[in-house]
Order: sequence, then structure tokens, then C-alpha cells
Amino acid sequence: MHSISFHPNIGGLERVMQGLAEEWTAAGHEVIVYTQTPNKGMNGLHYEVIRKYNFWQLWQAMREADIIVEANISLYSAWLAACFRKKWFVIHHLPYQHADNWKQRLKNQFTRIAQNISVSHYVAGTLKGSSIVIHNFVDREFRITNQAERPLDFCFLGRLVSDKGADLLIQAFAQLYQENQQLSLTIIGEGPDFFYLERLVDELDVRESVRFTGPLTGDALVTILNQHKVLVAPSRWKEPFGLIALEGLACGSKVVCANEGGLAEATGNFGFLFERNNVTALAKAMEAALEAPQQDASAHVQQFNKVKVAEAYLNHFRAQSA
Repeated sequence: MHSISFHPNIGGLERVMQGLAEEWTAAGHEVIVYTQTPNKGMNGLHYEVIRKYNFWQLWQAMREADIIVEANISLYSAWLAACFRKKWFVIHHLPYQHADNWKQRLKNQFTRIAQNISVSHYVAGTLKGSSIVIHNFVDREFRITNQAERPLDFCFLGRLVSDKGADLLIQAFAQLYQENQQLSLTIIGEGPDFFYLERLVDELDVRESVRFTGPLTGDALVTILNQHKVLVAPSRWKEPFGLIALEGLACGSKVVCANEGGLAEATGNFGFLFERNNVTALAKAMEAALEAPQQDASAHVQQFNKVKVAEAYLNHFRAQSA
């Protein structure tokens, strides 16, 4: 496995690649991960991780491996992997509609010779090469706890950057707040837009009802998701997949998300959809979700079971290697 970014870095790609490595190891396969992410004192993994590798280490590993699995195409390694195209599988976590420079365009050309696996039909549709789709999984820790009531209203989970649209959410929340001062909004995450968002909360006079928690993981994150009625994913861009939306559904929250890209694909019939980048439409979808009865999305979420997803990859590798 080659993933330039890997555990202990935090992100959707990193969680998915770590989870696949864990499941494939548990299934009896030898997994060796090559990454440029330093250790940072994190140990206890049940498979080998080669960090800060060099060119010749990667070449030898690719030559000896039965299967090469890459997280997105890297121009550093694609020239090597192309020599072993029959066993070179690329998991695409990003769309190629952003291919607006020569490096990105070249990466997309490599999809013509790689064996492509996309995390959504939306991502697959942006590749030059053909691709199958295997959706990402939801980790087992995301679940409905025994908490009987959900005392809080709306929450946001993600990086505090412009693309994720937390400012759009605050603006939509302010519209609803004018009619109901009992509403609450929780912002979970960190990022460079934090101070801008704090100023926006003050400017819109909703400070008393908006809480910033900073980043949360593990049981703390699961607990706070279970306290909220609605998770809102207001992304400005077309998300490759809707992992955060699925985590909300898994914890019993209703989910509001844009009607384009991987978010709508992930939520299926359980999303309250709105026109991307439209604050008024977002506010209306939030209000509809808040007033709607609780949904049972457990069967939908089960489709994204970690073991099932890992096995789907293994089955595809076997079929293509036969």
C-alpha cells in the first residue's frame, strides 16, 4: 500500500487507508504501507509501516508485491507503478474536475492505464480511465448510544476552511435564529478560518447559541453527535464522498447536505438536500430536517460496513489477478 499521507495524520483518506490495512491484515494478508508521514510517536499497528521511504525502497517494494494499492495518483510513484500496471490499483479519493494545471491533467492521463477504484460514482465520472466504485466505510465506533434525548439542534463536523462552508451554515443558522432564539449550533473542528468564523458569529449576533468545541475524536465525538438532532454538511465544493454525513446517520442524526457530489450519493434517501452555496435554501433544509420525525437509517448505514468494504476490495483484486 502506498499512501503519501497516513496515520497518525487526521482526515478521511487517512482513516480509510488505515482501516483497509487493518482489515486486510486481519484477513490474513501481509500489508506493508509506504508513506511520507512521520511516526509522531504512534505505535501499536499490526502491520509494517515504512515511513520517509526513498525511491529505491518504493521500486523494490512494487516489484516484489503481489498487489500495489495507491491512495490517489502520485507523480512520484506513478512512473514506477505504470511498469506493473496489471497489479497497480489506485483508490481515487478526489475528483478530477480540479485538473486545471499540467500536473493534475497528467495524473488523470495515468488513470487510462491504472486499475481504478473510485469512492463514489461522482469521482468515477471525472476520470479519463474506466473505474469501478467501492464506497468508503463508516467506522464501527460511530453508533447510536443509549442516550434517550437529543438536547442540541445543529452541528457541523469538519475542517474550518472555506471549502467546507461553515460560514454558510452560520449565516443560515442566523436566519433561523431570528424566529427561534432557543436553537443551538455546535461547530466541531479546527482550521485557519476559526477566527473569521468567530467574528461572523459576533456580527450576526448569535454568539450565545453557537459553540466551538475544537477537534474531537473517538468516544468524545460519538457522544456529541448523539446529542444533536441534525448534522449539517454545507460544503461549497462537490465533496468526493459523504463520510461525515454517514457518520452522522450512524449516530442517529438527521443530515442536511448539498444536492451534488458524493454527499447526496452517500446519504441516499436519508439526506435533506439543498442547492449548493445557497444560504436561503440551506436554512430551509435545516428547518425541514429539524421538524421531521427521527429516521431509522441503520440498514442504509450497514451497506458501508468496514468488513464488507474491505472484502469488496479483496474480491476485486482476486478477480483482476486471476
